[in-house]
Amino acid sequence: MLCSIIATEDVKHADIQPVYVVEMLRYMDPGVQEPPLDHLFIAGMPVTRAMLNSVRKFARSFSVGYGSHETGMISALNLSADQIDQYQDFDNGLVLPGVQMRLVDENWRDVKMGEKGRVLVKSRGMFRGYPCDPERTAEKFDKDLWYMTNDVGYVDKSTGHLFVGGRIDSIILHGEYMLYPAWLEEMIAAHPAVQQVVVVPVLDDVLFHAVGACVVRKDNSHVTKDQINQTIAQFVFADRESVFHVTHVWFADDIPRLADGTVDRMRVADLLQDIANREMC
Repeated sequence: MLCSIIATEDVKHADIQPVYVVEMLRYMDPGVQEPPLDHLFIAGMPVTRAMLNSVRKFARSFSVGYGSHETGMISALNLSADQIDQYQDFDNGLVLPGVQMRLVDENWRDVKMGEKGRVLVKSRGMFRGYPCDPERTAEKFDKDLWYMTNDVGYVDKSTGHLFVGGRIDSIILHGEYMLYPAWLEEMIAAHPAVQQVVVVPVLDDVLFHAVGACVVRKDNSHVTKDQINQTIAQFVFADRESVFHVTHVWFADDIPRLADGTVDRMRVADLLQDIANREMC
């Protein structure tokens, strides 16, 4: 559908998520040498060089943008297809004129340039609160009306570019979708053979995050990855099954835990990333 619209309407500039661009490239005539777009804008997800490489045949130039529905655009970076090989992962360019940004540590102190911190934003163009929801609004603004994102970033000392590729929460940035591990854990736990489950993000070249799950089976029971995804499918609309699809599964004897007994999600994520890397070899 999108391919047809681009061709028949002579579209030259578009904002399309990389996952859809990759799918369209599969159906393009391999004999076509010229990219269909002059410019492709990518936002709404952390961007890597591998991701840009997967879509470089689709446009002559690209923009990488960082922002949100609440704040609007915060920063942007423009580059040509030839510059992709020099692109650094998670580079979101310079903060835009009219936008104020701070990076703070867990004690709300501004971090030094080059150090990571939570991204705070203030601008005349951003929203002022959630309608009819003062409690949620209060949670997202500090006393000086800085909007508190859940993103973690740093400003490069040499270029002044903002790099954002992490979160203070455990959300899974799956293409254009934001998935909360607790949602998926609850769905997977509904399978009668599952005793425990922990869901974490796993890096993906196109989507940024795929879904990974560490599953402990109940004694004398068995469950496969396909059966796990079939269980999830019972809770979601048919056209959203692929969004919640678990790509990588580690069937463990026990869930890794920290000294205080809480789940060691970082350790789970590292082990599932190792599994994903081996599966891609």
